[in-house]
Amino acid sequence: ANKEKLQSNIEKSPVIVTLLAPKIGYQKSAELFKESLKTGKTIRELVISKKLMTKKQVDSLLK
Repeated sequence: ANKEKLQSNIEKSPVIVTLLAPKIGYQKSAELFKESLKTGKTIRELVISKKLMTKKQVDSLLK
C-alpha cells in the first residue's frame, strides 16, 4: 500500500509538470496540474485520457 501511495503522490506532484513540459509544452502541463488539483486525478491519468501521450510513453518518462 505504501508503494501505491508513493506512486500516487509522485503522479500528482508539480515535478511532473517539469518532466512533461518538453514533451507536451509547459502551458499544457500547467493546465493538467491545475485540473489534477480540481479533480483529484493524477497527472498521469489525465495525460493518458486526453491522449497527449501513450501509457508506455508516460511510464517511460516517470521511471
